Amino acid sequence: MQETIPRAIPVRSNPNVFRWTLAAMVATGWIGAWMLPWDVIWRVPMCVFRSVTGLPCPFCHMTHACVYFAQGQFWLAFKTNAMGPAFMLGSLAVLFGSLKLILANSPPINWAAYWARNFWVRPALVVIWLINWAFLVVRAIK
Repeated sequence: MQETIPRAIPVRSNPNVFRWTLAAMVATGWIGAWMLPWDVIWRVPMCVFRSVTGLPCPFCHMTHACVYFAQGQFWLAFKTNAMGPAFMLGSLAVLFGSLKLILANSPPINWAAYWARNFWVRPALVVIWLINWAFLVVRAIK
């Protein structure tokens, strides 16, 4: 006797579920950084890379920079790690972009076509991050 396997019910994906989730995660991060007390932020453990090599990693002091930026201390955030403010501004762009796509009820984004058109974006971000890391290393050596 042959057993039949029931077919899966086709489910249409709703792009707004992902967009709402993304917007909620970014908003939660911003609210958390804005409300984080300073006695907690200074207890963040030291970077393992820095403790082993004595040099900062590309992400060293990003948490402090993001908290400074969220609390309105922009120059201090930029001095701590220049990528912190860039990351926070990028997260705001993601938040408002997600909300705009939700309100417009637009179709899902074709990421393959996007990255094919904008092939230079990822390498440019890597180069910028490496320049920032070089700056952090030079500043730590001095």
